[in-house]
Amino acid sequence: MRKVLFCFLVFVLLFCSGCGDIIGWIITPGPYDRKISPDFKIKDRAKEKVMVFVDQVSGSGDIGVQKRAELRDTIGALLVKRAGVKRKYMIIKSEVDMIDSGGAGYLNYSPIKIAAEAGAGLVLYTRVLEHKLFPSGPKGFYIGSLDTGSVIYDTKLERVVWPLDGKPKVVRMEVAIENKGEEETIEKLMTSTAHGIVRHLYNIRYQNFKTSLEKVSY
Repeated sequence: MRKVLFCFLVFVLLFCSGCGDIIGWIITPGPYDRKISPDFKIKDRAKEKVMVFVDQVSGSGDIGVQKRAELRDTIGALLVKRAGVKRKYMIIKSEVDMIDSGGAGYLNYSPIKIAAEAGAGLVLYTRVLEHKLFPSGPKGFYIGSLDTGSVIYDTKLERVVWPLDGKPKVVRMEVAIENKGEEETIEKLMTSTAHGIVRHLYNIRYQNFKTSLEKVSY
Protein backbone atom coordinates (compact mmCIF):
# COMPACT_ATOMS: atom_id res chain seq x y z
CA MET A 1 0.00 0.00 0.00
CA ARG A 2 2.82 2.39 0.86
CA LYS A 3 4.56 1.58 -2.45
CA VAL A 4 1.40 2.36 -4.40
CA LEU A 5 0.97 5.66 -2.56
CA PHE A 6 4.61 6.58 -3.20
CA CYS A 7 4.27 5.88 -6.94
CA PHE A 8 1.12 7.95 -7.06
CA LEU A 9 2.85 10.92 -5.42
CA VAL A 10 5.78 10.66 -7.84
CA PHE A 11 3.34 10.64 -10.77
CA VAL A 12 1.58 13.71 -9.41
CA LEU A 13 4.83 15.61 -8.91
CA LEU A 14 6.14 14.79 -12.40
CA PHE A 15 3.08 15.09 -14.58
CA CYS A 16 0.43 17.12 -12.82
CA SER A 17 0.09 20.82 -13.59
CA GLY A 18 -1.72 21.59 -10.35
CA CYS A 19 0.80 19.84 -8.14
CA GLY A 20 0.79 22.40 -5.35
CA ASP A 21 -2.97 22.29 -4.87
CA ILE A 22 -3.17 18.50 -5.07
CA ILE A 23 -0.27 17.86 -2.68
CA GLY A 24 -1.78 20.39 -0.30
CA TRP A 25 -5.08 18.54 -0.46
CA ILE A 26 -3.34 15.23 0.24
CA ILE A 27 -1.39 16.37 3.31
CA THR A 28 -4.04 18.64 4.80
CA PRO A 29 -5.92 16.83 7.58
CA GLY A 30 -9.57 16.14 6.92
CA PRO A 31 -12.26 17.34 9.30
CA TYR A 32 -12.15 14.08 11.25
CA ASP A 33 -8.35 14.10 11.57
CA ARG A 34 -7.92 17.63 12.86
CA LYS A 35 -7.74 18.42 16.55
CA ILE A 36 -9.44 21.07 18.63
CA SER A 37 -7.02 23.00 20.84
CA PRO A 38 -7.81 23.18 24.55
CA ASP A 39 -9.27 26.28 26.14
CA PHE A 40 -7.04 25.56 29.13
CA LYS A 41 -4.29 22.93 28.96
CA ILE A 42 -4.54 21.58 32.48
CA LYS A 43 -1.62 19.18 31.99
CA ASP A 44 0.80 22.12 31.91
CA ARG A 45 -0.18 23.13 35.45
CA ALA A 46 -0.86 19.72 36.94
CA LYS A 47 2.21 19.82 39.21
CA GLU A 48 0.39 22.44 41.27
CA LYS A 49 -1.99 19.60 42.24
CA VAL A 50 -5.54 19.34 40.94
CA MET A 51 -8.70 18.76 42.94
CA VAL A 52 -12.12 17.97 41.50
CA PHE A 53 -15.07 19.19 43.52
CA VAL A 54 -18.75 18.63 42.71
CA ASP A 55 -21.77 20.11 44.44
CA GLN A 56 -25.21 21.21 43.30
CA VAL A 57 -27.74 24.00 43.22
CA SER A 58 -30.36 23.71 45.91
CA GLY A 59 -33.61 22.21 44.61
CA SER A 60 -32.08 21.15 41.27
CA GLY A 61 -33.14 17.52 41.58
CA ASP A 62 -30.83 16.13 44.25
CA ILE A 63 -28.56 13.41 42.88
CA GLY A 64 -27.12 12.79 46.33
CA VAL A 65 -23.63 12.56 47.80
CA GLN A 66 -22.89 9.17 46.22
CA LYS A 67 -23.75 10.25 42.67
CA ARG A 68 -21.84 13.48 43.05
CA ALA A 69 -18.86 11.39 44.13
CA GLU A 70 -19.29 9.19 41.04
CA LEU A 71 -19.30 12.26 38.80
CA ARG A 72 -16.22 13.61 40.60
CA ASP A 73 -14.38 10.32 40.16
CA THR A 74 -15.35 10.06 36.49
CA ILE A 75 -14.08 13.59 35.82
CA GLY A 76 -10.87 12.77 37.68
CA ALA A 77 -10.38 9.57 35.70
CA LEU A 78 -10.71 11.43 32.39
CA LEU A 79 -8.24 14.09 33.55
CA VAL A 80 -5.71 11.29 34.01
CA LYS A 81 -6.61 9.14 31.01
CA ARG A 82 -7.21 11.83 28.39
CA ALA A 83 -5.94 15.19 29.64
CA GLY A 84 -2.55 13.84 30.72
CA VAL A 85 -2.71 14.77 34.41
CA LYS A 86 -0.58 12.29 36.36
CA ARG A 87 -2.49 10.47 39.04
CA LYS A 88 0.00 11.58 41.70
CA TYR A 89 -1.03 15.18 41.09
CA MET A 90 -4.72 14.47 41.69
CA ILE A 91 -6.22 15.16 45.10
CA ILE A 92 -9.29 13.05 45.77
CA LYS A 93 -11.22 13.62 48.99
CA SER A 94 -14.76 12.51 49.69
CA GLU A 95 -17.37 14.87 51.07
CA VAL A 96 -17.62 12.67 54.16
CA ASP A 97 -13.88 13.03 54.80
CA MET A 98 -14.06 16.80 54.32
CA ILE A 99 -17.01 17.10 56.67
CA ASP A 100 -15.18 14.99 59.26
CA SER A 101 -12.06 17.15 59.04
CA GLY A 102 -13.79 20.51 58.69
CA GLY A 103 -16.79 19.98 60.93
CA ALA A 104 -20.08 21.76 60.35
CA GLY A 105 -18.18 24.82 59.10
CA TYR A 106 -17.21 22.88 55.99
CA LEU A 107 -20.68 23.44 54.58
CA ASN A 108 -19.92 27.17 54.40
CA TYR A 109 -16.49 26.78 52.80
CA SER A 110 -15.90 27.92 49.25
CA PRO A 111 -14.43 25.42 46.74
CA ILE A 112 -11.27 27.54 46.73
CA LYS A 113 -10.83 27.24 50.48
CA ILE A 114 -11.57 23.51 50.46
CA ALA A 115 -9.04 22.88 47.69
CA ALA A 116 -6.39 25.16 49.18
CA GLU A 117 -6.60 23.42 52.55
CA ALA A 118 -6.24 20.08 50.75
CA GLY A 119 -3.04 21.33 49.08
CA ALA A 120 -4.38 21.87 45.56
CA GLY A 121 -3.31 24.77 43.39
CA LEU A 122 -6.21 24.24 41.00
CA VAL A 123 -9.76 23.09 41.62
CA LEU A 124 -12.07 21.97 38.85
CA TYR A 125 -15.37 22.96 40.40
CA THR A 126 -18.55 21.51 38.91
CA ARG A 127 -22.04 22.41 40.06
CA VAL A 128 -25.08 20.36 39.15
CA LEU A 129 -27.61 22.83 37.79
CA GLU A 130 -30.45 20.42 37.07
CA HIS A 131 -30.99 16.69 37.20
CA LYS A 132 -33.94 14.62 36.05
CA LEU A 133 -34.45 10.87 36.09
CA PHE A 134 -37.72 8.99 35.79
CA PRO A 135 -39.12 5.72 34.42
CA SER A 136 -40.78 5.78 31.03
CA GLY A 137 -42.78 3.03 29.36
CA PRO A 138 -42.04 -0.65 30.07
CA LYS A 139 -40.20 -1.79 33.17
CA GLY A 140 -36.53 -0.87 33.07
CA PHE A 141 -36.96 2.03 30.63
CA TYR A 142 -35.70 5.41 31.86
CA ILE A 143 -35.32 8.99 30.68
CA GLY A 144 -32.81 11.34 32.26
CA SER A 145 -30.85 14.56 31.94
CA LEU A 146 -27.97 16.26 33.71
CA ASP A 147 -26.97 19.92 33.38
CA THR A 148 -23.78 21.21 34.95
CA GLY A 149 -21.67 24.35 35.08
CA SER A 150 -17.89 24.13 35.57
CA VAL A 151 -14.95 26.42 36.22
CA ILE A 152 -11.31 26.01 37.25
CA TYR A 153 -10.12 28.15 40.14
CA ASP A 154 -6.52 29.08 40.89
CA THR A 155 -6.50 28.73 44.67
CA LYS A 156 -3.59 31.14 45.16
CA LEU A 157 -4.99 33.87 42.93
CA GLU A 158 -8.52 33.05 44.15
CA ARG A 159 -10.01 33.56 40.72
CA VAL A 160 -11.33 31.65 37.73
CA VAL A 161 -8.67 30.71 35.16
CA TRP A 162 -11.04 28.68 32.95
CA PRO A 163 -13.17 29.60 31.09
CA LEU A 164 -11.30 32.79 30.25
CA ASP A 165 -14.46 34.90 30.44
CA GLY A 166 -15.00 33.72 34.01
CA LYS A 167 -18.43 32.28 33.24
CA PRO A 168 -19.13 28.60 33.99
CA LYS A 169 -18.88 26.20 31.06
CA VAL A 170 -22.36 24.73 30.85
CA VAL A 171 -22.72 21.12 29.72
CA ARG A 172 -26.16 19.64 29.09
CA MET A 173 -26.64 15.93 28.49
CA GLU A 174 -29.76 13.81 28.22
CA VAL A 175 -30.73 10.18 27.72
CA ALA A 176 -33.84 10.13 25.54
CA ILE A 177 -34.60 6.52 26.41
CA GLU A 178 -32.62 3.74 28.06
CA ASN A 179 -33.93 0.20 28.36
CA LYS A 180 -31.27 -1.22 30.69
CA GLY A 181 -32.49 0.35 33.89
CA GLU A 182 -31.80 3.24 36.23
CA GLU A 183 -28.12 2.59 36.92
CA GLU A 184 -27.24 2.35 33.22
CA THR A 185 -29.06 5.64 32.58
CA ILE A 186 -27.14 7.36 35.36
CA GLU A 187 -23.85 5.88 34.14
CA LYS A 188 -24.41 7.28 30.65
CA LEU A 189 -25.19 10.71 32.04
CA MET A 190 -22.12 10.70 34.30
CA THR A 191 -19.74 9.54 31.58
CA SER A 192 -21.04 11.95 28.94
CA THR A 193 -21.09 14.88 31.36
CA ALA A 194 -17.53 14.22 32.50
CA HIS A 195 -16.41 14.03 28.88
CA GLY A 196 -18.27 17.25 28.10
CA ILE A 197 -16.29 19.04 30.79
CA VAL A 198 -12.82 17.56 30.33
CA ARG A 199 -12.81 17.79 26.51
CA HIS A 200 -12.02 21.51 26.80
CA LEU A 201 -8.79 20.82 28.69
CA TYR A 202 -6.68 18.87 26.19
CA ASN A 203 -6.12 18.43 22.45
CA ILE A 204 -9.05 16.39 21.22
CA ARG A 205 -9.90 15.06 17.79
CA TYR A 206 -12.81 16.84 16.14
CA GLN A 207 -14.70 13.60 15.67
CA ASN A 208 -14.52 12.83 19.41
CA PHE A 209 -15.59 16.23 20.69
CA LYS A 210 -19.36 15.81 20.76
CA THR A 211 -21.36 12.91 22.16
CA SER A 212 -24.71 11.47 21.16
CA LEU A 213 -26.24 12.78 24.40
CA GLU A 214 -25.69 16.50 23.74
CA LYS A 215 -28.69 18.69 24.46
CA VAL A 216 -27.12 21.72 22.82
CA SER A 217 -25.00 22.26 19.71
CA TYR A 218 -21.53 23.84 19.72
